[in-house]
Amino acid sequence: GILTMHRLAALNLSNMENYDFVSGQAEVKGAALNGPVVNSRRQLWSVAGYMSMVQSVLFGQQTTIEGIRFAPYITAELHKTLFSSTDTLEFRKIDYRGKLNNVRVYLPSVKRGIEGAYEIKKVLFNGQNVGRYYIASDRMNATNQWEIYLQPAKTGSKKFESVNRVDVENKRCIYAPLMPEWDTKNGGISVEKGCLKLHFTYPDVSNVTFNIYRDGKYVATNIKQTTWLDESSKDYSSVAYGYSVEAVDRETGTVSHLSPINRYFNPKKEYAIPAVSMKNKGGNLVDGHHFTNWGEMGHELRTEFTVGENGQYVICAEFANGSGPVNTGITCAVKRLDIRESGSDTVVGSGYLIMPQSGNWKRWDISTPVISDLKSGKKYEIIIYEDKYSLNMSYFEQNKWYRKTGGGTPAYNFVDIASVHIKLLEEKNPSSKRVKR
Repeated sequence: GILTMHRLAALNLSNMENYDFVSGQAEVKGAALNGPVVNSRRQLWSVAGYMSMVQSVLFGQQTTIEGIRFAPYITAELHKTLFSSTDTLEFRKIDYRGKLNNVRVYLPSVKRGIEGAYEIKKVLFNGQNVGRYYIASDRMNATNQWEIYLQPAKTGSKKFESVNRVDVENKRCIYAPLMPEWDTKNGGISVEKGCLKLHFTYPDVSNVTFNIYRDGKYVATNIKQTTWLDESSKDYSSVAYGYSVEAVDRETGTVSHLSPINRYFNPKKEYAIPAVSMKNKGGNLVDGHHFTNWGEMGHELRTEFTVGENGQYVICAEFANGSGPVNTGITCAVKRLDIRESGSDTVVGSGYLIMPQSGNWKRWDISTPVISDLKSGKKYEIIIYEDKYSLNMSYFEQNKWYRKTGGGTPAYNFVDIASVHIKLLEEKNPSSKRVKR
C-alpha cells in the first residue's frame, strides 16, 4: 500500500484522489467504463491521506487519552526500495498539546533474505527507555526527542500473505456483484404463514447466490431465489427484526455491498404524532403539515404520548432538509431529542437526531433514531431542541468563508419537521417467552 501510494504520486506528479484500479492511471478514456469520475485538483483528501500515511504508519504516531507514542511500521522491502541509502529517518516538530516532538528512527542494516516488517527493539524518550508506553503531555519538555531502534523480524515470524493475480479481462474478477435491492412492490417484507418473508430484486439471479443477515448475524446462505421465509420469526409481532441481503458471485466468490437494513415494525404498535399536534417555540406551521423556519438555538418542539406495551422503542423525526445537495455541504441538521416523564424533569431517554441534506425541501426522510425503554400507559413528553452539542460543520470557524448555505455567520442548523414516529423495537413482557433464534 505504501509503495503504491508513493509510486503513483511520483508517476502522476500529483497526489490524485483516485486511480483506475487495473491500470493505475489517473484517467482512462475510451474504455467501457471511463474514469475515475472524481479527482479534485485541490487534492485535499489525497494529500492529507499521504501525510497521514507518513505520520501514522511509517513513524507510527498513536494517541489516546493516556498520551502519545510512536510505533513505526517499516518493512524490509520498503527499506530496500525507498530508504536503501540511509539508516535513519526523522520527523521533526510534531506538535502534541503544545509540546514539540522530534522522532528519529534507526533502521537495521540492509541484508539479503530479510523479510517482513521490522520489530521495535528499543524506544528512548529524552534518553530514557520507555518501551511501548504512552507519554502524557505533562511529562514532556517544550521540545522532546524520541529515538526508536528497529530490528529485523525474528526467524519464523509470520510472512505476508501472497496476493492472487486475477484476469483483468474478466470483469467479474475485478468488480463485485451489484447490491440486492428491496422489492418495493411487496414492501420488502411481508407476513406469510405466521412468519416474515423477504422480497428483494436482482438483475441476473443466475450468476449469484444470496446471504441473509438478521440483526447483523448470518441466518441463511446460498439462497438462489429472491424471496426467503424466516421460519424463526414467529414472534415478529413483538420483535422488530432487521434484515439485509448480500449477493455472492458464483464464479469468483466476490461479495456485494450489503443492502440497506429493512426492519419490519408491527403496524399495530407504531405511533405517529403529526406537527399539528406539537407545541412549538420558534418556526411556523405550514398547512397543518410541518414546521419551517425552525432550528435556531432556543427553538423547541414538544408533544406528549403514551404507548400500549412495555418495551424498547425507536423514536425518529420525519424531516426535510433542502439546504444543500446530498453529496456536499455543511448544513446537516443536528438536534437533541429528550423523552421525559410528563410533568417532571426525569429524562428516560435522549439522543441526537441526524438529518442530512437532500437538496429538496419537499423530500421527506426519516432521521436517525433515539432508542428508549417505555412503559405501557405512562404519559411521556418529547422535546426536540438544540443544545451545545447539536452542531454541524457550519459552526466551525474554518467554514466561515464557505460560499454556499451555512458559510459566514450565524451558523445554519434549520430543518423542517413534519412528524415524530414511535415504533416498538422489542416488547418486554416477563410473562411471554421469546422465540429462540
